[in-house]
Amino acid sequence: MRCNPLKSEHAGLSDTGLVRESNQDTAYAGSRLLAVADGFGGSGAPAGAAAIDVLKRLETDSIPSGNLLNALEDAIEQANQAVHGIAESDPSPQEVGTTLTAMLWTGSQLALVHIGDSRAYLLRDGELF
Repeated sequence: MRCNPLKSEHAGLSDTGLVRESNQDTAYAGSRLLAVADGFGGSGAPAGAAAIDVLKRLETDSIPSGNLLNALEDAIEQANQAVHGIAESDPSPQEVGTTLTAMLWTGSQLALVHIGDSRAYLLRDGELF
């Protein structure tokens, strides 16, 4: 049985909302990676950007479809280290970090990760899942 390659149509919108003065969101949409990080704390924006920068490396790596989860797990660990580096250099008393939702695919295989309270939705045939 042959599976068709995955196709993705995506759009993004980020909004400061009614509570915060600044937006600490970072997003990336590539040929096989979608990722959104919502930073928080004094250096939340740089923390989210650091996590996304690490994940962007997955775009250039040759990853066999059977290794998607392992590759994403390794990148998440590296992103976590990058965020900890930002947090350790932040002088503010606030906790610094980021949430993360990322999806990586190749061929007909897909890997998805959620960290924190961010989430991904699937819109198919007019229904949101």
